[in-house]
Amino acid sequence: FYEIITVGGPKELPLFIGLNPANTHDSIASMKALSNLTRFLRRDRVGYDIDVFIADCGHDGEPLHHYVYKDLGIQPVIPISGEVPAVHPIRKELGLDPKTAIPLCGAGCPMASWGTAGEGRTSYICPVKAGKIERCPLAPDEDPERVCRPDQKYGPTVVLNVADNPRLFPVIPRGSKKFKDLYNKRSGCERFHAYVKGIGHFGDCGHRRWSFWIIRLYMAAILQHARAWVESMDAEVHLRKVLGMEEVSAAA
Repeated sequence: FYEIITVGGPKELPLFIGLNPANTHDSIASMKALSNLTRFLRRDRVGYDIDVFIADCGHDGEPLHHYVYKDLGIQPVIPISGEVPAVHPIRKELGLDPKTAIPLCGAGCPMASWGTAGEGRTSYICPVKAGKIERCPLAPDEDPERVCRPDQKYGPTVVLNVADNPRLFPVIPRGSKKFKDLYNKRSGCERFHAYVKGIGHFGDCGHRRWSFWIIRLYMAAILQHARAWVESMDAEVHLRKVLGMEEVSAAA
């Protein structure tokens, strides 16, 4: 099964659950799930929309990044796992870090994420000026504090256009604190998996029909929402309300 849940709030609750053949790649399952969920949210105008989509590196791929960012208008937070070109696909003079696709400075170090230069444009500055590294690799021993452009506050800067390649240059840069903080919230998915498997007793099921599995998944998700609604309520008061006893007492 493939689910999309809310994270970062007081509760981690399922928004969408889909069931796919076992050979369906996560990137495909996610596109189907996001398509269905955003269509529902926007068509029925329920008052909610998706701002950020957080997923593990198994979702990394250009089609998904393009779909999430360009078609849905959602900011993807997905670690890179596939091949990264040695240089920018358009600006050949600009080298890229092979693990993160962050631009490299003249000394070959990943530059520091430094906000934006307008919508869809991310900024990077000298890692020494940003405090990411203590010393420039090109600084000579006799002058260890030397930097490339001492006359500039932030040293050499680079601005990337997200539209050039949303996978390599996401709107939330992979080297930024915001990206790391958001990605850490993805652990909520693992807790939801454990909850569904535990309360749904999936290990004891022998279903062979798709419908049986999806019903069991929906029931587990509904139960999680219901528990969130009543968690802060007094059990006896809630029971009296459900049974209509509050109204009976008032009438008497």
